[in-house]
Amino acid sequence: MAEALLPGRAWANLAEAVAALERQSTDHALRFTKESIPRPDTNLATTMQAAITALDRGDFRGWLGGRAGRALGPAGRAELIAELAREFGQFVRLANDVEPGQWRLFLLPLFDGNEWHPIRFFSRQQGQQDDENEGSSAGKRFIVEVELTRLGAIQLDGLVNANRFDLMVRSRHPIAAAAQRNIEKIFQEALELSEVAGRLQFQVAAEFPVDPTRERAGEVDAAILV
Repeated sequence: MAEALLPGRAWANLAEAVAALERQSTDHALRFTKESIPRPDTNLATTMQAAITALDRGDFRGWLGGRAGRALGPAGRAELIAELAREFGQFVRLANDVEPGQWRLFLLPLFDGNEWHPIRFFSRQQGQQDDENEGSSAGKRFIVEVELTRLGAIQLDGLVNANRFDLMVRSRHPIAAAAQRNIEKIFQEALELSEVAGRLQFQVAAEFPVDPTRERAGEVDAAILV
């Protein structure tokens, strides 16, 4: 399973590819990391979506990019490209080998300029509201999990439909007021850009109440966004 690559060898081949591109051409490396690798900057949502789309389609070449591939080829890194393609295939199977209604898991890299961190992006269709799950609604539910050096474990729990976007930001420890204001600003800009309504909440919890990894294993019932 692709999760076996974490945390020890996580993204070792990807880091090697970026280093090889930097030796070959700084321009290729900058373009690849800017367009294909999620980083904690204003392009994060765009690069995450590009990586998720590539995994959904099984499009390794599209994700790697023609320029990066052509730059690595002449550098004698055919074996590295093949290894990246093999690992990419594992992540594709991880995302697609699920039953209807289960969480899909997209395993993504996050590069902060110094270290590589795994992002776990879970998604599934949310059913209509019912008596047992008061507060739930139809739409696409997503969970983003990442462990950051300074903030620790962060979980984003979102529900999106045609006219609404609700988001819960969970953390083990309180997020600083300035950081919360920045998140609120980004969230409001996203609502305005999408022309939808929505609500942003922050929650501090020693244990996150929603655990898609365990739910995928059938150990707990699906939780709802409240």
